[in-house]
Parts: sequence; C-alpha cells; structure tokens
Amino acid sequence: MTARLRTLLPVLLPLSIFVGHVSIFGSWVVDDAGIVFSVARNVAQGFGLVCQAGGERVEAYSRLPWVAVMASAFLLRIFHFVWVPKVISIVLVAAAFGVGSCVSP
Repeated sequence: MTARLRTLLPVLLPLSIFVGHVSIFGSWVVDDAGIVFSVARNVAQGFGLVCQAGGERVEAYSRLPWVAVMASAFLLRIFHFVWVPKVISIVLVAAAFGVGSCVSP
C-alpha cells in the first residue's frame, strides 16, 4: 500500500460508507429539513427568520448554521431540495473526516 493511500484511506473508507448510506434514501427528505428550507427561502427573499412570508417571527428551525447555508444556496439560485443538502453534507462530512484523520491519537 502506498503512503498516499494510507493517508487517504481513513477519509475515503468512512466517506464511501456515508455516501452509500445517503444514496439509499434517494429523494427522501425529513420534515424538519422542509421547515429549514422554508425559513432559508424566506431569509434569502428578505422576509427574515419566518416559516411563512409575512408571518410571525418564531424559532421554527433547529439549526441556524444550516439555515444560513441553505439561504446561501437560495441566494446563489442553486438550491434543489434533494441534491444541494446532500452534496453540502457530503462535503462537510469529508472535511470532518479529513480533520479527524489529521489528529493523532
């Protein structure tokens, strides 16, 4: 096994398992994600952190950083309710595995 492969294996192996797990679910999206998408769309359109445009401002989301990431996707006009969250989560998980593999035990 080459040194490069030994370096990448701790990232590629769990990442491939994660991607396989993500692909099993296909286009299924949990309802909490739909709430985040609605709030993110309203943030991107300038209505603020609300589920419904013009509605009462209530905390209807569970992860503010995820709302910010999804609002960015809406602003860039690249949002797709299935693919964008999956691709972004794969990138973030890959980064986490990469950082985790750099930390020595």
